[in-house]
Amino acid sequence: MRNTPDTENVQALLDILIAENSYLLKGNIANAIALRDEKLRLLESLDEKFNAGVHDLDPRFLVDIQGLARTNARLMQAILQGLRGAVARVDRLAHDSSVGAYDPNGSQLPFNYNIGGFFKRV
Repeated sequence: MRNTPDTENVQALLDILIAENSYLLKGNIANAIALRDEKLRLLESLDEKFNAGVHDLDPRFLVDIQGLARTNARLMQAILQGLRGAVARVDRLAHDSSVGAYDPNGSQLPFNYNIGGFFKRV
């Protein structure tokens, strides 16, 4: 690749995608998200040049970008799915928990912030 503004943008984008991949694999989502604005700026710049047909890049170089972007997207989806699952499990734990209090009919009261008081303590 010749050293032109386009190739510099591609290299910068590849560097960002590699760093993002590393952060995602380590579970460091905050740092991965911090790269978003610069990544999107570079993607938009390259997209505009390709749509206008004014670039000096071989499209084969974009295969690396596409591969890394897809991998990072799959990693982010997996992380989000894991977080959703964790939230659902914690929610179920809170919902299934009881405070050791019973209503007048002897049914155990679930744990929540609206029970108002204890009817019977065990």
